[in-house]
Amino acid sequence: MQNQPQQFDSFREYMQNEIAIHEKSAINYPKFVDCYDNVESFQKQYSTALTIENQIHIFSNTHKTEITRNLTIIEEDDPAAVLQNAYEEVDEEDTTSQTARIQLTEKLWGTLIPEQKGKLLFWYERQLQPVGVVVTNNEFITVDQSFIQAYKGDLIKRQIVRKQNADTRIFEEIVQTQSKLKEKIHVYLIITEDSIPFQRMQEVIQNCSDSHKVISQIIRGQPEEATTQVQFVNIGNLNPAQILACEYASQKNITLIQGCPGGGKTTTAAYIIMNAMSKHKRILVCAGTNVAADNLCMAMKKIGIMSTRVCAVSREQNRIANQQYSARVHPDIMDREIHMQCLNQLQSILQNLNQKINEYKLTTPNDNLFEQFFDAETGFRKNDFDAFQQYFIQPPRINFINIYSTKNEVKNKAFELYRITYSKIFQESQIIVSTCSTCGDRRFKDKNGYTQFDMCLLDESSQCIEPEQLIPIIHVSQKLVLIGDQKQLGPVIQSQNLTESGFGLSLFQRLLNCKFPFTRLNIQYRMHPALIEYPNKKFYEGSICSGVQASDRLLPVRENNAPIVQDHFPSQMIHVQNGQEEQSLQSRSYLNRQECEETVVLVNKLLNTYHITESDISIITPYAAQRHLIRNKLREINITDIEVSSVDEFQGRENKIIILSFVRSIRVGFTNDVKRLNVSLTRAQYQLYIICNVNCLYRDRELKELVKFYRTKKAITNYVNNQ
Repeated sequence: MQNQPQQFDSFREYMQNEIAIHEKSAINYPKFVDCYDNVESFQKQYSTALTIENQIHIFSNTHKTEITRNLTIIEEDDPAAVLQNAYEEVDEEDTTSQTARIQLTEKLWGTLIPEQKGKLLFWYERQLQPVGVVVTNNEFITVDQSFIQAYKGDLIKRQIVRKQNADTRIFEEIVQTQSKLKEKIHVYLIITEDSIPFQRMQEVIQNCSDSHKVISQIIRGQPEEATTQVQFVNIGNLNPAQILACEYASQKNITLIQGCPGGGKTTTAAYIIMNAMSKHKRILVCAGTNVAADNLCMAMKKIGIMSTRVCAVSREQNRIANQQYSARVHPDIMDREIHMQCLNQLQSILQNLNQKINEYKLTTPNDNLFEQFFDAETGFRKNDFDAFQQYFIQPPRINFINIYSTKNEVKNKAFELYRITYSKIFQESQIIVSTCSTCGDRRFKDKNGYTQFDMCLLDESSQCIEPEQLIPIIHVSQKLVLIGDQKQLGPVIQSQNLTESGFGLSLFQRLLNCKFPFTRLNIQYRMHPALIEYPNKKFYEGSICSGVQASDRLLPVRENNAPIVQDHFPSQMIHVQNGQEEQSLQSRSYLNRQECEETVVLVNKLLNTYHITESDISIITPYAAQRHLIRNKLREINITDIEVSSVDEFQGRENKIIILSFVRSIRVGFTNDVKRLNVSLTRAQYQLYIICNVNCLYRDRELKELVKFYRTKKAITNYVNNQ
């Protein structure tokens, strides 16, 4: 008799059980070391850890949403073809994990207690990969060819509802059958992070070899002396630390540059690339996130370097198809993105063709001759040309998604022309800018394997796990430059056991441990000099100097108002003695209602005291429940332009005024992490406010020093109004 699957009372209970199973497999995982004897030991160490982390990542980031709706009947002549076309819209590369997702869906359904017959359950990932299951009479059927055959004639509609949520495009795929249209049905959306980045990491780990000189050096932790050097010429307004960093990068095969908050890492990176262009034909510039990659692209453009920005395929489709989304993209980024360069070239080509055609028509009245000319010049029949042009000329510029799903000759030719032009731009661009993960897709591969670049620069390299950084590194043949700050937040690791084994150690930190030579950017241009005083002493051994004066970081006060903080130390620690931490009913996250009230009062006072706008203020708090509470309270008083973020989300960014809400009143929890504390304290340019329970902070060994520092500055108060 077949064993019955274990039953769970809730979706969360099922998720927690799965996480516990995979976490158990990471108990006593072998420690990650600084140097490896050979490539094989490195591969063995990371391959299993990636598999475990991927599974925990999936279940940690999966949640369920129920949507109930009335469905209507819309007849289709060939429902099987409709469904099949839906899957043909999905990019071929992104279907590689479909089998694994279907198996996971089956397991999920088997462990959840069915609540009502006739459900639709959908499992899908972020990368345009819908996978659906239909449950009739509590039987599981996968949406595949067997489903299409079984329900042919009964399946009557497939529709996609597109939802925009930040950079994530969520596709809700609804398959309706006649038997379910008589009453409301339950649609459950099971939403998870995709596993494609982990697949790319696994692939690159397996392809590491001793024959790759750069990878061999970093695995063994033994740098080789550079065989060729490029003389650095300082043509920018760089400080001595930046000049030294650029010289290091020109002289060594592998260069490590440690930044500091506001130290000009991105500007330094841009000048390193400018100097390398005379020596290296192809340069790959990468970062772990799209925001960091975009910043690199803009920094290079600012000094006259025209790079090509390559995004994930789904991101490109989003920007082309969604004009509102595209409108939020900075113009300096938009015109460097490869798909926009491609469309602009195609528009130019078609405009020139139109001009030739019009000129030829005036001089050649013979229709037969004109047809011959037209076919020779365009590759299209004359009657198809107008239809072809709609994809590249007229607003909304192109109907790009339809190019993928089309079966007629004109659209196929249109897509082929787009593909050829796209490939040509990629191959001819000297500088490609991308995220680490995107470097693993098929656009970065050729007939010989991984497309090779002479040089690779990785920014924010202390924020990625090592296998993720190996994705771009495997493309580089000569020179590698790593820029990061190991004193700030590192990679986010879901598995606690793997974290304890050292899985979260970044490549940047490991190479520092291996005594790779490095240089440091030690002049900051972000903060009021008094705001860097504590972080400098606590995290950077007092090595940071300020490139700005206190007078450069003073906010103008409105008439008949007194400043909230002193000019010589523009910061306050606001003690909320009566605030109580509590857990949200909807989640395990924490909130503190009194701290939220103090935050709102402070925001109002800041807006009334200084000549600032709402967007000059940012609020950082580590707990999602507190962020949600603060946002709602601000909306109630019609304040909508203040960003409320987590510490992790705000890393690498800055604003004039930062308000920190610590939330906890009993014990500090993970907010005592020294790297998280460093990031929190170094985002403000002009003023910093810390709203907390001072007694709670003082009981913590790490945060006790911060409280003592604010006491010496006489900057602790019980009231926002500083009375």
